Amino acid sequence: MSRRTRKIIIFLAAFILILGGYFAFKFIKVSSSGAPEAFSSARTRGAGIAEEIVADSNQLRDDVKLINDLDKAKQSREAKIRIDEASREVADIRKGALDLANELDRMASAIPDIRSATARRAAI
Repeated sequence: MSRRTRKIIIFLAAFILILGGYFAFKFIKVSSSGAPEAFSSARTRGAGIAEEIVADSNQLRDDVKLINDLDKAKQSREAKIRIDEASREVADIRKGALDLANELDRMASAIPDIRSATARRAAI
């Protein structure tokens, strides 16, 4: 085996060991963060709800643009139908916002149960 090949193998082995150590450290750090299941699950549900709110809001924005275009084109009957649909979307977004507030409340209630002071500060 040539000297260059040996150096490459040693370098790759060291790199793999360092990379493996890094991921092992990250895994241990994440698993021992001390976040209770109630906090983690509320955070996950809250993130999903927030994504739905954003998607619904984007759709509502597009619907409002369409309503505006219909109104400019004097298509008031179609605009009225779209307004009614948009009103239902607003109600859905409002319900999502209330659901998100409930998840945030669950997260806030679980903060005292977080063991690690660093994780607790990060949660706040």
